Amino acid sequence: GKLFIFTENVTEDELLDLMRKDSRFAELLNGSVRISPIAGVPGHGRFDELRNEWTSFSQYLEEINSHLPGGSLSHELTNMTIDLDTSVFSDLTSDVAVAAYDAAVTTAIALCKQCDSEGECDFNFRGFVDSIVNASFEFEGASGIVHFDETCNRRPDSYAQLLENFVTNSSSGTLEIIFAGHWVPSADQWAYDEALHYAGGRKDPPRFTDEIPTEYNYIKAWERALVNSFAILVYCLLSVICVWMCIYKEDKIVKASQPVFLYVVLFGIGVSTGAVFSLGIDDNVTSDMDALDFHCMFPVWLWSMGTTLLTSALLVKFYRIMKVFNNKHLKRVIITVRDMLFVVLILFSFNVLILMLWQLLAPWRWHRETIEIDIFDKVIETAGSCSADSGKNSVPFICVLVLYHLALFFLLGYMAYRSRNVPTDFQEGYWISLAVAFELQLLLLGIPIVLAVRDTDLSTLYLTVSLIIIIMNSTLTVLIFGPKMVRVYQGKDVTIDSPVLLSSNASKNGSSNSSLSKVNGTSSQLLTSEDSKRANATVSDMDMISSNADTIVIS
Repeated sequence: GKLFIFTENVTEDELLDLMRKDSRFAELLNGSVRISPIAGVPGHGRFDELRNEWTSFSQYLEEINSHLPGGSLSHELTNMTIDLDTSVFSDLTSDVAVAAYDAAVTTAIALCKQCDSEGECDFNFRGFVDSIVNASFEFEGASGIVHFDETCNRRPDSYAQLLENFVTNSSSGTLEIIFAGHWVPSADQWAYDEALHYAGGRKDPPRFTDEIPTEYNYIKAWERALVNSFAILVYCLLSVICVWMCIYKEDKIVKASQPVFLYVVLFGIGVSTGAVFSLGIDDNVTSDMDALDFHCMFPVWLWSMGTTLLTSALLVKFYRIMKVFNNKHLKRVIITVRDMLFVVLILFSFNVLILMLWQLLAPWRWHRETIEIDIFDKVIETAGSCSADSGKNSVPFICVLVLYHLALFFLLGYMAYRSRNVPTDFQEGYWISLAVAFELQLLLLGIPIVLAVRDTDLSTLYLTVSLIIIIMNSTLTVLIFGPKMVRVYQGKDVTIDSPVLLSSNASKNGSSNSSLSKVNGTSSQLLTSEDSKRANATVSDMDMISSNADTIVIS
C-alpha cells in the first residue's frame, strides 16, 4: 500500500478539502488510518494531574521571569523573559506543552544522576547524554512512559498516539476522519473507541493475499520452440538442395544454372535464417547484460549479410546471362566467375561498412522498461527491448540499411524483368519475380505490425520478425530450386525457347571458337543452313555458362 506522511502544517481541514477536490486521493485514503503522536490522553494519571495543576502555573510566571536575563538579571544583549498571556493556563490543550514538561523533567533527572550521594556533582555533556540513553533511564511522565534509544531519541512506543480512520460517509458520500482509538504506552496496546473501517467499506480485516506478480512479457517457450523448429526445417531444406546439386552436378540443367552462384544463394539464405535463433534470446534466458547486448545486434548482422549475399549472387548471375543473350553486336566479351564474385564482395563489403558504423556509433543494447504501474506505484508490467542508449540515434543507420536492401531487391526485380526472354534453363527470372512480389506483400503487412508492438509486446515482435524471415527465405528457396528439381526428375533436357544459337567450346585460357547469332527477320540470312537447323534444337554443349566453365567468351 501507500504510506502518506503529513507534517504538522497540514491541518485537518486542508486534508479534507484535498480529498473533496481529488477523488483518486480520496479513494486511496478510504478505509486507511492515520497515526499521529499526542502528548497526553485523558484518563492517564500523570496527564490528568498536570492538567489539573495547569491553571495554577500562571502564578509562577513572574517568579520565573525574575530569574531570567532581562528580568531581575540585567543583560545588555539577551532578554529571555517570557511574554505570555496568562489565559493559556485556562486549559491544557497544547501537546507541545505536555512534551516540554516531560522534557524539563528528563533534563532534571539526567542532571541529578551526575551527582553522588554526598551531593558532589560533575556536570558534563557526555555524562548528561549517557544518563539519558542508559537502558535504566525511565519514568512515567505526563506524555507516557519516557525512555530513549541509543540515538537519544524518544522511543516511539513510549508516548501516546492517536488512531484516526478515513471513512466515506454513506449519506453524503464525502470522506470523513473518525477518531478510532489511541495507543496506551503503559498497557503497550491500542485502545479502540470505534470499530475500524477498511477499504471497500469492510469492517473485518482483509486477508493476506499473495503479491500480484509482475508481467515481464518474456518470449514464451512454445514460441521459441515453434520458430526454431521452422528454422531447422529451412536448414534441412537447404541441406537437401545442396546434396541434390552435388548428386546432379553433371546434369545439363544444373550446369546451365551456374551452380557457383546458387551455392552462394544457399549460403546467404542459411546465414539470414540463423538470425531467428538469436532473436529468441531475452533476459529470461540469460541475465548476462553483455550477452543480451550482443544478441541485440547479432540478428541484424546475420540477416543483413545473408540477404546481401543471396541478392548480390542472383544479381551477378542475371548480369552474366544477359551479357550472353543480349550481345546484339556479337562483340568478344570475357566474363569470369572471379570477376562476378568480386562484384558480390563489393556489395557485401558496403553492407558490412554500414553495420560497422552502426555498431560503433549507436549500437542497440538491451533495456527493460516499465509499461504499467498500479495506483500504489507498484510495477505490474514491464517489457524488454533493444534500442540505442540515451543520446545516441540509430535511426539513420536503420534507414540507410533498409534503403540499401530495397535498392538491391528492386534492382533484382529489374534484372529479372530484363531477362524475361532468356530461356528458363539459364535463369530464374519468372520465379524470382514471384518471390519478390510475395516478399513485398509480407513486408507491407509485417512492418506496420512490427512498428505497433516493438515497444510493448516482445513475443509478438519476435514471432512477426522471425516468421517474416523464415517465410521469405523458404519461399525464395522453393521458387528458385523447385522448378529445376522438377525438370530434372521429369528427365527434360536443356532447351532454348527462342531462336537463339549458342555454340561454344570455351577454354580456361580465354581462347574460344564460340559464335552467337540471332535469328529474327532480316538477320536470318547470316546463318548457314546447318546453323538454322540447330537454332531451335536442343543445345547439348552449354558448358560455357556452367560452373565447369570459369570463363564465358562471346565472340
